[in-house]
Amino acid sequence: MHDSLFSRFYGCCLGLVLGETLALAHRSPAQARTTQTSNQRWSTFPLQWLTALVQAGRWDLHTCPKGILRRGEAPLSAAELAIATLPITLYFHQDLRQQRHYLGQIRQIREADPLLGQQVLVIAYVVALALRGQLQPTTLVPQVLAYLNVLSHASDRYPAPNPALVEQLHHLKTLAAQPVPLPIAAASLSQPNSDATLAIALYTFLCTPTQWQLTLTRSLTWPQATPPLVILLSLLSGAYNGAVGIPAHWQGATPPEASHSPAQLAALVTQFLALWAGVLPLSDRPIPLLQTLPISAPGRISTP
Repeated sequence: MHDSLFSRFYGCCLGLVLGETLALAHRSPAQARTTQTSNQRWSTFPLQWLTALVQAGRWDLHTCPKGILRRGEAPLSAAELAIATLPITLYFHQDLRQQRHYLGQIRQIREADPLLGQQVLVIAYVVALALRGQLQPTTLVPQVLAYLNVLSHASDRYPAPNPALVEQLHHLKTLAAQPVPLPIAAASLSQPNSDATLAIALYTFLCTPTQWQLTLTRSLTWPQATPPLVILLSLLSGAYNGAVGIPAHWQGATPPEASHSPAQLAALVTQFLALWAGVLPLSDRPIPLLQTLPISAPGRISTP
């Protein structure tokens, strides 16, 4: 992929907002009742956090919305936690060690189990590959498996890869080589006492990696798709294909009640990317929208 880093960042964040909008519009009656009761919008945490970081002018974990940094909060699934911690994934997409460090801190604060932590790490790793232009669909699953093995030998040691997750990924590799209808793949990837959202999301993405619209449409027509699954797919495909890969008529689908319009989101992403690159102005003068920004900032080195 040859999109600018701005296009990938914006595509990822726009995918977050659009995926949520479309998922809420297509949710089942039972899901609608649950969402209405909890008044939950999955984009709230990450967009609030991005805004807080830009206002702070530096990376600071304590700018994270308090609901994430509070023990005893309602448990989140791996997909929900990955969505909520998207700013960590974005800011440290070139530094996987720091990415793991901060995601690990969030997991410990929320007292999440190790399997969920490994799933969140995998999601962050895949999105980071997409943002760096290094995601190769044909070799993605072996890369993920290799990354999980590297973690147990890295300086910031992690537990050995969870056997259930490894089995899921190996099965995903087989399915991706010979695609089957999504309901069949989802049933095949599901395991007792194990969340299959990550594997199903990766399978759906790998079937049509260069087609954001087709990927989203396919997930939305599956009755069992949950909003976090659709959002995860949308932001991953957005990061991989860039903003130019999201059709213009879909970009206009953001409803008035959304926290950010496309123009506001583009301005926020521009400021956040400038913060990441170390060129965020200290004045209140707004930053003009940039179509190209450095692929990597000075001193930012990717580590395994």
